[in-house]
Amino acid sequence: MSWKGRALDPSLPNGRSECTLRLSGANLIAELPEGEDMTLNLGDVDYVVRGYDKKEYVFRKKNAHHPLFSTYDIGLIKAIKEANILEFNEALHRHKKDTWASRRRKYIIPFVMLITLIVGGTWFVAYPAVDMAVAVTPISVDREVGKIAIADLIHNEVQDPVVTGAIQKIVKRLVKHVPEKEFHFNVHVIDNPMVNAFAAPGGEIVVMTGLIKESESAEEVAGVLAHEISHVTERHGLEKIYRQAVFLIALNVIIGDAGAIAEIALNGASDLANLGFSRSMEREADLEGHLLLVKSGINPSGLRSFFEKLAKKHEHNENAAVRLLSTHPLSKDRVEYLAEKEKELKNNFEKLDIDWQAVKDKLK
Repeated sequence: MSWKGRALDPSLPNGRSECTLRLSGANLIAELPEGEDMTLNLGDVDYVVRGYDKKEYVFRKKNAHHPLFSTYDIGLIKAIKEANILEFNEALHRHKKDTWASRRRKYIIPFVMLITLIVGGTWFVAYPAVDMAVAVTPISVDREVGKIAIADLIHNEVQDPVVTGAIQKIVKRLVKHVPEKEFHFNVHVIDNPMVNAFAAPGGEIVVMTGLIKESESAEEVAGVLAHEISHVTERHGLEKIYRQAVFLIALNVIIGDAGAIAEIALNGASDLANLGFSRSMEREADLEGHLLLVKSGINPSGLRSFFEKLAKKHEHNENAAVRLLSTHPLSKDRVEYLAEKEKELKNNFEKLDIDWQAVKDKLK
């Protein structure tokens, strides 16, 4: 018996492939179109169920990004259960128990929503609950959300030490001044022409080579990375997910179910890339990123100048490759705000000790 699925691993062409999944004892085998097989031992995997309506069942090597197998066919889960693989059946039992508890809570949702609307109104009760939910969610959940969010993107990683070393040097200098040490910052440089970089919840940082090629200095990339790191430290990714399920979040804040709140975060992780940041989040990341650059001794003008340059260069270009502009639209007030913040500083910043042209030459 077999099931349709997909496999993700850096060794695959483009990092992913459609596959046929089958069971062999305690092993889950992915048969690839090229004729080769990949194997995961079910006693050594992390198991995640993604999505709200259409469930995706994901198997990933424990404490690692890859290899990762997934399927939408629940028949595989039933077959694994029938195979009586003890270690994995315990994980399934916990998931079933949590799911049943979540379903029971749904019976009181209409009543609580009604009381919420009558007593406080949607805006005054539901949205403050999002802030409370973020506050009670441990940062370990951010890290798990981040791993899920970038799972489809971590392929074709650049291995050149000149390129990766430069980005790591910038990130290391910045995160040295991040007060919260529970975030684990990991850097991934991806061979992709898209002009983009982002940091997923928990600290998974992804930089596309398109952004490096488009930049003129290490300070410009440092500005973008400081902004992205600030989205992590302010936990904006988690906030975005919770805002998509605001009433359910409000309910669980009211009844004090922190476990259900964390489950919402994990279920929404795979959709994170499709959720935009609000203007207030962007303003907050601008301010915190600016402060982080100053604390790190890096000229903070790089962020504003890089965004302005991109906006001007691609003003009449609808090329989706300039992803940074679409996910972080640079409004006039943001430009003016950043420029005003720069005027408050003395111009005594030393350039980063990185040969940026040498870095870019490695990507030609």
